[in-house]
Amino acid sequence: MESLTPPPPLSLSGNLAENWRKWEQRLNLYFVASGLTDKSEERKIAVMLHCVGEDALEIYNALNIQYADAQAKKMEEVLTAFRQYCAPRKNTVFERHQFWAHKHNEEAGIDKFVTELRLRARDCEFGESEDLMLRDKIVFSIADHRLRERLLSTADLPLHKAIDICRAKEAATMQARATAPNSSTEEQLVHAGHRSHLQTRHGAEANVLPLAVAEGLPMPLNMQRTDTVLVAYGGARIQPKGVVKLLVQARRKQAQLYFFVTDASDTPLLGRQACVQLDLVRRVEALARSAPATKQQLLQQYSSVFEGLGGSITQLVQAASETDEEMLLLKDLHTGGWPDRRKSVPPRAQPYWSVRHSLYIDDGLVMVNKRIVVPKSLRAEVLQQLHTAHQGIQRSLAHARAIMYWPGLSNDVRAMVDSCSSCQEQLPSNQREPLLPHPVPDAPWQRIAADIFELQGRPFLLITDYYSKFPEVLQLPDKTAGSVIARFKAVFSRHGVPFTLIADHLLMGRVLRSNLPISNAALQPSTPVNVREGLARCQWRQKESYDKTAAPLLPFRTGERVRMETAQGWQPASIVRAREEPRSYDIITPSGATYRRNRKHLRPDRAARHDDQQDDIEAPDSDTEQGATPVEAPEPGANAPESQSAPCTRSGRRIKPPVRLKDYDTASD
Repeated sequence: MESLTPPPPLSLSGNLAENWRKWEQRLNLYFVASGLTDKSEERKIAVMLHCVGEDALEIYNALNIQYADAQAKKMEEVLTAFRQYCAPRKNTVFERHQFWAHKHNEEAGIDKFVTELRLRARDCEFGESEDLMLRDKIVFSIADHRLRERLLSTADLPLHKAIDICRAKEAATMQARATAPNSSTEEQLVHAGHRSHLQTRHGAEANVLPLAVAEGLPMPLNMQRTDTVLVAYGGARIQPKGVVKLLVQARRKQAQLYFFVTDASDTPLLGRQACVQLDLVRRVEALARSAPATKQQLLQQYSSVFEGLGGSITQLVQAASETDEEMLLLKDLHTGGWPDRRKSVPPRAQPYWSVRHSLYIDDGLVMVNKRIVVPKSLRAEVLQQLHTAHQGIQRSLAHARAIMYWPGLSNDVRAMVDSCSSCQEQLPSNQREPLLPHPVPDAPWQRIAADIFELQGRPFLLITDYYSKFPEVLQLPDKTAGSVIARFKAVFSRHGVPFTLIADHLLMGRVLRSNLPISNAALQPSTPVNVREGLARCQWRQKESYDKTAAPLLPFRTGERVRMETAQGWQPASIVRAREEPRSYDIITPSGATYRRNRKHLRPDRAARHDDQQDDIEAPDSDTEQGATPVEAPEPGANAPESQSAPCTRSGRRIKPPVRLKDYDTASD
């Protein structure tokens, strides 16, 4: 008994409950066969944990089993803990659904099908009607209509009789045909050293051997006469010449198979049963994914299906209008009548003074010219729904003005679109700024520019004089610094050393001068008169033409949050400092990367600026009490004359300057 092989480790993949059931059964058989049933509980637990495997042992360590007596542990307590861990929560409705949805595989046989049904019925709680349910399931699952008619025609059919009838039909069928899957592959037939290619038909019901192949075999065949008629796909009937028995070898596997010899085919075929015998196909146990057993699991697994508005937004507005103080005040004014003067209207309702004649109540909703007045508590949500498609300001305004109303609606829509990060990332490029021409030098070869270009795969050095526009083009053997310096020396030896050299990616950014003493007058040759003035006029005309479609952009301050134009859109960044070069800034991104960018590729971050702005031009503060006149309270330490000198409109409302002009003096003389 000591040589008995213990059960293999518990498999934690696939159907865990079924794996545990089989493993526990093997463990019990091993205990009985090895004589461990009468051993101590401690030893049985040790043997079990030794056999269960490494992964399951870790689960045991994490289960934290509460023993009835810590000094006298029992194996049944360990088994119970593993059963609870491996067995999912029972759902009778789901188990019965699985029972009735289970399909009968005719190739496996009726006995295996009944065994599978009994295992599934164990969790269905059928009780005394289990045999009746099994009988009905067998009758409903039979694909052979003749067999099903025979079962249905039998009165008071018991379960055991239904199984016997199916067994008899199965035995008769197995003697007449062989079954197989639908895919096809190529294998080799080996008979007496002769090789022939066979096509495996996993859905064919017989093995077929062409007459030409049979006659080409080196040994005589003992062909037997047969009355079997083969039916091909599509209904064509084939009468075989006979049946032969051959030894077939495929992948080191041999089997004695019967072949129907026919002249209607030119390729040998292996049927399903032959493929199974030669291990060309295998049955793979499918993994079953358990459906959600409880409502909470269903909601958690498919949470996206149950999320959303949950109801009509109009119903939400109607419910909010019943509790919103502003909406209730408008209803009272509409019912009791509006005062004759605006100053007599409560502050909360003053913004609606201009639309008082168009205001009415419809089914609990406050309406203005067929537009719903949205309560303040729902305005943010309505704006988010309005901007779901990320349309621009004009389209959003047109849509909003057609269906809803509240004071300051236009400003709120603009602020909402401006503060949308996704919209800012997809904004078009900035308008170009006015041209900044280079200053015209006083003489030739004082200011030159250089760059490297390629033509037909060969590099060239281009040097141009800013005064005469004279170009120098020199071919380079390569783009190394030594080759470029050699060409510069050759040019400087012919024309002299310039005051300023402007080159792309200049290393030191300084003026290159000769170390020989020389005066400016000596460097200035005699030139035609009025050339510099003509160049200046030409550059001015170019600038004037260019600036017709250009506009200056406001500068940025250090620390200001901006958007940087990239290939992926406008990404957030911050200004580090303004460089000495015009329109050039050092910026830093949220990831910590620093860049140098021109003002054209930067724009203000409206989303960040919107957080610091509060528009109160159209609507007063919501915390103003009804019936009270809003008065600006003076700040501590502020004198009365300064408070009274604040600019106001004719109606007495204080004018608050825009935040973007806070650094400028807007006082009129």
